[in-house]
Amino acid sequence: MKKIRNVIFTALVILSIGCANTTVTDETVDMQDEVVDTYNEIRVIPDVILAIDTQKKAFELYEKHMSNGTGDTFELDDDLTLLLLSKDGEKVSSETSHYESLLQQFFDDADVSEAARIHLVDAISGREGSILRLRTNHHDELSYLVYKLGTDKKKNLFEIGMAYYHSSFRTYDGDFQDRVKALEWAKMSAHMGSVTAALSAGDMVRYGDGVPVDEQMAYELYSLAHSTKPSVFTYERLGYCYLYGIGVAIDRQKAFDYFLKCTFEEHIPGLFMLSEFTEYLEIDLTALYKAFISNIWSGDNHGDLTMSNYDYDYHALNNARRDSIKILSDIWESEPHPIVQPNANFPEKFVDELMKVAHTQTYGAFIDEYILPANRTHEDAHRFNIYITDDKLGWSSVEQEAISQMGSKYYPFYEYDIDGCGVDEIAVYILGSVGGSTANNYYAIFKENNDGLYEFFSISPLTYTRDNMHIVSYDDKIYFVYNLHDETGNEPHDIFAYTIDANGRGHKLSITIKDYSPRHIFTYIDTAYTSDYDELFSNVDKQVETALQDARHQRIYSPEGEIQLVLQPDDDLWDNRYTDRLAESYYGPPQDVFFVADIENNGIENVIHKGRSWDHWKSFIYQSWFEVYKNRKDFDNGTVALRKPEFIDRYHGLQSAGNLHDMLPIGNTVSQFWTHEYDGVTYCVTLNRYGWYKLIYALQIFVIQNGEPQIVSQSLFFDEAQKIDLLFLY
Repeated sequence: MKKIRNVIFTALVILSIGCANTTVTDETVDMQDEVVDTYNEIRVIPDVILAIDTQKKAFELYEKHMSNGTGDTFELDDDLTLLLLSKDGEKVSSETSHYESLLQQFFDDADVSEAARIHLVDAISGREGSILRLRTNHHDELSYLVYKLGTDKKKNLFEIGMAYYHSSFRTYDGDFQDRVKALEWAKMSAHMGSVTAALSAGDMVRYGDGVPVDEQMAYELYSLAHSTKPSVFTYERLGYCYLYGIGVAIDRQKAFDYFLKCTFEEHIPGLFMLSEFTEYLEIDLTALYKAFISNIWSGDNHGDLTMSNYDYDYHALNNARRDSIKILSDIWESEPHPIVQPNANFPEKFVDELMKVAHTQTYGAFIDEYILPANRTHEDAHRFNIYITDDKLGWSSVEQEAISQMGSKYYPFYEYDIDGCGVDEIAVYILGSVGGSTANNYYAIFKENNDGLYEFFSISPLTYTRDNMHIVSYDDKIYFVYNLHDETGNEPHDIFAYTIDANGRGHKLSITIKDYSPRHIFTYIDTAYTSDYDELFSNVDKQVETALQDARHQRIYSPEGEIQLVLQPDDDLWDNRYTDRLAESYYGPPQDVFFVADIENNGIENVIHKGRSWDHWKSFIYQSWFEVYKNRKDFDNGTVALRKPEFIDRYHGLQSAGNLHDMLPIGNTVSQFWTHEYDGVTYCVTLNRYGWYKLIYALQIFVIQNGEPQIVSQSLFFDEAQKIDLLFLY
């Protein structure tokens, strides 16, 4: 419909332009009225049921207008329907026919009403008003899909494909899965420019995910994604293709280059795949596997990835995960580890398993294996009558919340023998009050009394929403296990376990990983630039551990010998500083450093500002700032004022900003920056921390010459725990 509408509108616009230069005749007025009438007729007819005579009428209007001699070029826009008209009004685009066929199938499969179809066709095209009408009037028909639709037409096509893939036109439907149709929608989206759709469609045909295997098509789709917009995700896929000969001849050098590139842009799959290239790198494989696992399956990212993680090659990533867990588990078993003392509440075997999980960074895999599913829904709630305490305040908040949660279709609950007494209790997850990700949440446990009512019995530990607490069963005993979120990001893999005895009393086990030390994974050197890395950068290697320790504790690193400027409180520069913000939000005293170095190697000294701010809104935010002044004059005159930190609404994490990012080819978070002088050349050194609270650090050395930065070397370090503290509480 919208294509025809645009034809009419284009004719109308051209007509109005032509009228500005010609005499307005009765015929012109009649033609305008006819255009409007035709539009009003067309706008209520879906694409798939457009009448040929209406198409002819649109084309006749165009011909009639062109005969008036305006001379304007008439062009169809690149719209969703791809509807092209021949001179006699017949459709000539096979692509249009394919789209209309798929759309009609979608209407039938999703059982879309005639009223909803009118809005849906426009909504798929990205019209905001139609999207709103669809959500307002037809939510129950397509409750899942309508909230996926946006103004990006190619993304909307892909979302229909994913609705087929997951069988999720509606929130609770389960009868419409069709991956052949999912592939067709994804391919259509890919050819309209969606990188995500091209990657996902490529994965489907590469692995035979509900469709026939076609490696040549997979390579072509990955290449299409890469030509549309190169990214770590396209590097990863093409790396696989060149490594294994998927649709293209094997080329290990190209594969290595792709995986190395995405590794240093914080794409974890690339990190794992570097284990395949020991001829290029001397790699500490144990450290590499730990680094990989610690960054993929920690916290709430447990479980196998699915196509919902669109950009990742989840098939390859899940295989890599399983391989790494097996390797790390074998290493744990072959090396000495702490001896567990007997404890009545936590058997030795269970504690040893949790220590291995903490040491090998495999909390998610442990949860996958032992998690207990919620086995009761709101439909079962009538079987469990909660006893309301008769006190002055009426209902207690725990009991009231439990009744509310049990009656909600969105929150299933549990019926298991939690205290080990041989009789089942119920456990209801109680959501914390206002506080977002920092709200306290817990499980309330109720036991049946002699009157058949369920009385409050006990409570699990209080945790934050993001702390990832789960109920697990290990050797027929039930535990609450949780992996605390660490605001500072220093120790994100501590694990706690909690169990409840027959008296309702809780017992806690704490496994804390501490005393971190950087473990070198590998160093890649550009031998075209230097063949003597040790002579050039031996001093940098000595600086890394101190710099990394400072980054770990949110301090700015300044190496010995750094030429710093001494600023007086009355300097003009201080008036430009954001002292009002930092005075309140610094974690500890101000740490700003201003130093001088010719980082561009052009004979002009730059002034570099290194600063770190700390803020707390919903959670902790650390911001590192690296501002580069082109010369001392700019700095002294304040013509390049220091930028005020921009507030970023994220729950937690470390971020960095400043124009240093514009000068160096780095795409991830800079934690530390310093310079290294050798033989009259200034080298830039960055220490980048993967993500917000991860344990991988990337050291990169750059040289800027003739305005162009060049990577000289890249190293990876894993911040490895040296000690495990085991503590039985309560």
